[in-house]
Amino acid sequence: MDTYAKDLQGAIAQVDQQGVCGWVVDLFDNEGGNMWPGLTGIGPLLGADSDDRDDQIPGVVGYFADVDGEEIPWRYHHGVTYWGEEPVVAVPEPYTVSDPEAQIVVLMGSRTHSSGEALAISLTGRPNTRTFGFPTAGTPSAMFDVTLSDDALMGIAAATMADRTGHVYDPVGSLIPDQEGSKLDAIAWLLAQPACQ
Repeated sequence: MDTYAKDLQGAIAQVDQQGVCGWVVDLFDNEGGNMWPGLTGIGPLLGADSDDRDDQIPGVVGYFADVDGEEIPWRYHHGVTYWGEEPVVAVPEPYTVSDPEAQIVVLMGSRTHSSGEALAISLTGRPNTRTFGFPTAGTPSAMFDVTLSDDALMGIAAATMADRTGHVYDPVGSLIPDQEGSKLDAIAWLLAQPACQ
């Protein structure tokens, strides 16, 4: 997981150092799995690494909300993702993008499941971010593994997801993009923004 996150940050660094006017985060084919390597990998784009926010834990980009209403934050801070206070994935030398407020387009669609939806949610509420595409698969929930008596593992959806603004998502509802359209539509929109002129 750490290697994947490091490689993804390395790719972001390589592109950023060539000069960019905005970013496209393509989640069209993210069919789920473990959210932590991807979340850590796109950490430089999350706009969450500020230390000057006194009103909350640094780096919060989303929450798990359980049936009792308890919210457990997920966050990215200085190259490390956390589930509550527990570190999950770390990049030893994290990258910082040259323009942390650059415009971001997030692409999503019917193949965007679970952890793909978590990545989209982690960017929701970030300034200068717009989602494009089509409704997602509708599985924005947290899965927990339970070991059965025969040592088999069963995944149980035990919490819903909420974005950094506190909006809780329906655990069986699709994420709806800000604007329907293809990848080409999204790229055309990005290129029409003032920073890309």
